[in-house]
Amino acid sequence: MGKILIVTGMSGAGKTICLKHLEDMGYYAVDNLPVALLENFVEISVNAHKSNGNIALGVDIRGENEFGQLEELFKKWKKTKTQYSLIFLDAKDDILVKRFKESRRDHPLVNLNSNNKKISLIELIKLERKKIYWLKDEADYYIDTDGLKIGDLKNSLLKVLKQKNSLYKLNINIISFGYKYGIPNDIDLLFDIRFLPNPYYVDKLRKKTGLQKEVKEYVTKNNIYSKFEKKVYSLIDFTLPEYNKEGKNTLVIGIGCTGGHHRSVVFAQDLKEHIEKSNKYIVNIEHRDIKK
Repeated sequence: MGKILIVTGMSGAGKTICLKHLEDMGYYAVDNLPVALLENFVEISVNAHKSNGNIALGVDIRGENEFGQLEELFKKWKKTKTQYSLIFLDAKDDILVKRFKESRRDHPLVNLNSNNKKISLIELIKLERKKIYWLKDEADYYIDTDGLKIGDLKNSLLKVLKQKNSLYKLNINIISFGYKYGIPNDIDLLFDIRFLPNPYYVDKLRKKTGLQKEVKEYVTKNNIYSKFEKKVYSLIDFTLPEYNKEGKNTLVIGIGCTGGHHRSVVFAQDLKEHIEKSNKYIVNIEHRDIKK
């Protein structure tokens, strides 16, 4: 029997995109199927060997009236030892508000609101969170999509599905940037590395980036870099487990230089490699200003 994945979470957190990625990964993906049909659909799909029996089913607040049936189905699957996993996608309220405004979509609860009382978007999000958060407690996997782009979500999904007990795995987003373009929002840890020699003032390196070997060699060749690297790694190795213990879902680390092309890119890449060595965290990286 193939894998059964139930994909759920907050509206605007990326469920539809997640289902598309799962489809690309070989899952037979269906969104918003009535809960009453889930069990039969799974049996038919598995028997028909669609996509080797791997199924991804989207469930969200639109099926609120059927949540009782969904809870009963989960109990039945556990009793019959049917192998299934639940993925919960989440994001902060202000991030969800921003996404709805950018997409110009209505929140699903607008249409489900039976009384004609005017309710603000933030109130609808808080109401949804209250109604749907029992699914978070049921979840096997949790993905915080606050700072994730489409490609990052796919990478996080791939990493999450390879890990057991990843509900409380800390998601780490590393962002390299240039101070001349402003500091990114929601940074938890910030490292300013403008004290390092700047490749911008070397003619042959000016138009290159920190992703290229020549720039990396220039930035890392002096012992100041290695001393700084050891101190930061020591701090990171100490703090990450503590953040994890406290139940923090996402940690955003900002690495800044002047333009965001050279030094910050080099150090961000090195930091990502260092953190990934532990195989304890989900790490994403973004070079925000590398093309500016």
